[in-house]
Amino acid sequence: MREPILDGRNTKIGEYEERLDGRVYIYDRKNNRIGEIRGGVRRLDLYDRNNRKLAFWDEDRDCTRDIRNRKLSDGNSLLQVCVMLNEEQIEAQKRKEQEEAQKRKEKEDANKRKEAQKQSYERGRKTYTTGKKGSTRGGGKKNGSAGGGLILLILIVIMFRACSKNTTQEPKNEDQNISVQHKQVEKEQSEQDKQLDIRTESDFIFSDSDKRYLSDDEVKTLNKDEIRIAINEIYARRGRAFKTPELNEYFSSKSWYNPQYSQAEFSEDVFNEYEKANIILLSKYR
Repeated sequence: MREPILDGRNTKIGEYEERLDGRVYIYDRKNNRIGEIRGGVRRLDLYDRNNRKLAFWDEDRDCTRDIRNRKLSDGNSLLQVCVMLNEEQIEAQKRKEQEEAQKRKEKEDANKRKEAQKQSYERGRKTYTTGKKGSTRGGGKKNGSAGGGLILLILIVIMFRACSKNTTQEPKNEDQNISVQHKQVEKEQSEQDKQLDIRTESDFIFSDSDKRYLSDDEVKTLNKDEIRIAINEIYARRGRAFKTPELNEYFSSKSWYNPQYSQAEFSEDVFNEYEKANIILLSKYR
């Protein structure tokens, strides 16, 4: 006849059954046999369902110890120890299965992203090949028209030089004024070259780069500065601060930017799968 196994709160956590051969079978809440107790009068040994020794009770010291001789409790608590260890094993198995399922899912997602990038690359390659064939078919006509265009250009140059000889030369002081204006334009252009070449007036290059995968066709239309901003706006959206003056100045002008972490404090673990894949794609075109 089976008897209940109670924990410290007097709650039933299993059952045990004493056999005629002196062994004690132990069962969990679902009526599965999870272990047994063997031994004599002064010592009892606890075994699990796979016949592995888990713990023992020594009458001389009147305490329960594990196989490494570490004290688990005073008195004989082999029944409770068996149930407790079984529940721990079940929980460990569940965690292991969950971790394996998570790894399989991550691997499947990585394969899907890889396949999507491969398809995007193939579409771009086919488009380039088709365009190249079209330009080859039209090459003969273009060469013919190029020859006529060159002759016409030579005639225009000759006529322009002839007309230039008959015109009155402009005063030297006007040439000097033009030269000064030209230098001023060059100086202004040089100042503009130091700024980022961004052709969009919106707050983002890609406002949804954290919610979808970008394509090669989208990225190929960007210049180097725009690609640089597109990469760093993923970091900026997550609150990273920038040491580079032009990046700091650019993102500080955006109403959504809220720098919270320095470069040393920032961790890329905050990125989701879209952001990680898009950073890799954008970096290919830097």
